[in-house]
Amino acid sequence: MKLLLFIYLLTIILTTNLNSQVVITRADFNQPPAFVDRGIFSYQEVDIPSFGENQNWEAPILQNSNTYTSTFKELLDKDAVFTNAHNYNWGIRKKLGYNVEQTMFYAVDDEGWHFLGNRNYQSMTYSIAEYTGNGNDRFTFLDGDYLLEDRLDFIKFPLEYGDEWEQTYVNKYDFMITVISLGYNRTSGIIETTINKKNHVVGSGAFKVSFSSKDFVNDVLLVERITTTTDSVFIDGIEAPKIILEVFGTTQGERDVDTSYYFYSPNHFHHIARYGLSSGIVSLSAQTPIETNVELETTTSNILMFPNPLTDNQTLTIESNGQTISNVVITDVNGASVFRMNNHNQTNNMNINLPNNISSGVYFVKTTDETGGIVDIRKLIIE
Repeated sequence: MKLLLFIYLLTIILTTNLNSQVVITRADFNQPPAFVDRGIFSYQEVDIPSFGENQNWEAPILQNSNTYTSTFKELLDKDAVFTNAHNYNWGIRKKLGYNVEQTMFYAVDDEGWHFLGNRNYQSMTYSIAEYTGNGNDRFTFLDGDYLLEDRLDFIKFPLEYGDEWEQTYVNKYDFMITVISLGYNRTSGIIETTINKKNHVVGSGAFKVSFSSKDFVNDVLLVERITTTTDSVFIDGIEAPKIILEVFGTTQGERDVDTSYYFYSPNHFHHIARYGLSSGIVSLSAQTPIETNVELETTTSNILMFPNPLTDNQTLTIESNGQTISNVVITDVNGASVFRMNNHNQTNNMNINLPNNISSGVYFVKTTDETGGIVDIRKLIIE
């Protein structure tokens, strides 16, 4: 059903122009404030698309495909940090093997569609006992706003065959870490990722998607994007020792190179296909505008909650920075309560063993004090 819905959207969005000269201008890229990006993807090998003008590409048949949905929401009020943001996208993303809760901000102007930066939330705490041998050792990603100092354009206006641009920026992830043997006790740390993107419009022509004996063709530009990332980890301003690098599965200054190909089309406001040669991900996507009246998700920092994500048979620990916790309520994304617990001892800390009948997914943990006042609301992922 999801695949059929995607194909239905694709037939609406893909139109036939077939101009020999493909150009994407600011007027063509009419991105709405809020939209949903839906698609299908598969992990499989794919050939490098042909280069040059007047090319004819055909979408590969995706084997064992999956569907995805990503929602871009409108900012109803001007953000204090990302003042030029057009919209934002919240998600749980991977950084050096660990989940990070982030909101990513985007904007469109006369120069191009670009990424402004990200807001990280203090909601993910991980035990690192398997590396250090001490059950109390852990690290937590912290709240932080990271506004890029320079632009990062996905596409530039006007975009046409032969265009090239290169941009470099630094993405940061603050964390605090406890490793008793190294004398770390909630010590400040940071992951700095330097990212270089080389973009080159290597092709123009027509892109065909076939479904149910019908062909849907659209004019496109093919952008080759070579992304080089370099990770560095620091503790208290000093290069992290080897054991901490092992925690993050990296080496100081480790580089990774990814080459991907993106198909962009006039009158569309996102790429319609992507071939990831290094990652092995091939995706086809379609976008639809949505009505929105939602505000940016926010997270406070009055408590620590770990581990997060939580797996089977693990104990959920909640530590409050000074405030007494009287009650804990866990709800699902629809607001239905799945767990309640009273803290009769009126302490700052609680250890919770959740029942086995709670299924995997995203939940919200609300802690309140003795007066019923909210101490904190935090997302919890159960795997």
